[in-house]
Amino acid sequence: MRDKATIWLAVLASAAAIYFARGFLLPIFLAGFLAIVLRPAVTRLHALRVPETLAAALIVLAFLGMMFGALYSLAAPLQEWADRLPRLTAELKFRFAAVQQSIEQMRDIAQQIEEMTQDGGGKTSQIQASGSGAPDLVGIVIDRTRSAFVTLLTMLVLLFFLLSQGTHLSKRFVEILPDAWHRESGNEMLLDLRQQIAVYLRTFTLINIGFGVLVWLSMTVLGLPDAILWGVMAALLNFLPYIGPLIMVILIGTAALLESYTWTGIILPPVVYAGLNVIEGNLVTPHLLGRQLTLNPVVIFVSVLFWTWAWGAIGAILAVPVLAVIRIVAEYVPPMRRLLPILQ
Repeated sequence: MRDKATIWLAVLASAAAIYFARGFLLPIFLAGFLAIVLRPAVTRLHALRVPETLAAALIVLAFLGMMFGALYSLAAPLQEWADRLPRLTAELKFRFAAVQQSIEQMRDIAQQIEEMTQDGGGKTSQIQASGSGAPDLVGIVIDRTRSAFVTLLTMLVLLFFLLSQGTHLSKRFVEILPDAWHRESGNEMLLDLRQQIAVYLRTFTLINIGFGVLVWLSMTVLGLPDAILWGVMAALLNFLPYIGPLIMVILIGTAALLESYTWTGIILPPVVYAGLNVIEGNLVTPHLLGRQLTLNPVVIFVSVLFWTWAWGAIGAILAVPVLAVIRIVAEYVPPMRRLLPILQ
């Protein structure tokens, strides 16, 4: 009984630490995952007689350039949608005027019934919101931007050290393992473990990138504006099983409703996206990743909820990769093998 209580206390303490120390842990997690994905590129450059430190610097700079290039390409579509938001809101109200009128009528009827059931028949008092309590939006934006910049800078510096010191860190990690784990095959275990995690993360990332490209091309053919924006969002949200595709169907359906005045133009974009997602999720991903890395859907859903609560959107994207890493590690680390029946 004490052991179970200790385990639950450790779980709660870990959850609290993950939430309250997110500013410290988030760049470490991001750098660790990126180091696993990008390490083969450093190894290939090192095989071409490029010093490991220089190879790591080149890979980090290339990653930074690709990230800023993607943000630059998305800046114009995002700004365009932001500028069009007031007009789009008015257009949505116009298109759903009948529905809105029915809802307002139902609300008036409910209010009349509530007034009739009041004892004194008096009117409820209304509380006026004070303008002094309004949040400082400019301050919030500046604070979030500063926090994101610090996280990005910390992550890039740590990523450089992980890539440039990968071999040295692996040897040191094997040395600190318990004797029962590394007496005979600790190094092989670590290499195999790292290889499996790297293969999973690279494959999962490439699948999502390929899926985003297909969505981009499909939306371009269907004539939906800002197709590259939908492709990038599809690639990112595809890291969220079940929830991500649902969000994308709603977003693409709303965009098609605003941009098209024909039933074909409204229905085809979300239907095509949903069809591509079904093919990817049921045929492509299981074939490329293998059935041995399948995860329990309930555990996936709980993991997405937890990491979204802890770290927001980035946590939601990391939820499934973190779960897959735990699943792989549990096969090698004896104390964690009891988790396998839950994760599978």
